[in-house]
Amino acid sequence: MSTGQVVELDRTVIIGRRPRATRASGDNMPHLVAVESPEQDISRSHLEIRPEGDSVVVIDLHTTNGSTLLRPGADPVRLHPGEQTLVLSGDVVDLGDGVTVLFEGLT
Repeated sequence: MSTGQVVELDRTVIIGRRPRATRASGDNMPHLVAVESPEQDISRSHLEIRPEGDSVVVIDLHTTNGSTLLRPGADPVRLHPGEQTLVLSGDVVDLGDGVTVLFEGLT
């Protein structure tokens, strides 16, 4: 992440100003990653990152300001709220307020 934090994708990750897990319990508790958002561009629970077998998908959690996928060599793509989007190694998701998530080591 642009914050310098590295998060292992061994389970679902939820990123936001004050992220909450809504439908998980016990061993399925997601990593909750809180980020600073001085301009309030980032929602409380903004982005879900979910390993799906050998792939990784991201889901914009119906945020006010949205999320943008930045893929090398391609135009920026605004994520559709609530829809899964496959990410590849080298992809970056911009959450706003200078917070980005870089995906590395994906097969």
